[in-house]
Amino acid sequence: MATQPISAFITGFEAEGNPQFVDGQNNVIDTVLGEPNYAAFWDDRLVVAPEDYVASTIRSAQEVAALGFEVVSPGILVNCPVVGEP
Repeated sequence: MATQPISAFITGFEAEGNPQFVDGQNNVIDTVLGEPNYAAFWDDRLVVAPEDYVASTIRSAQEVAALGFEVVSPGILVNCPVVGEP
């Protein structure tokens, strides 16, 4: 099964292990339906952003990699079709 990464931004984890998501941050993906390498199955990645991170200033996987934020892969696959803007 083909998958693509989808990045959700968090500031850390609660004591119970639940992620604390960054309010207002859109998930980051690098392909939409109809583009090469598109897959409807997404490999969930949690990007640990610093407390002073401004939501949705990062919009690509290349930016995540360039900034060197920690990325946690919980091993969760999500089936979620994504289409581009009309």
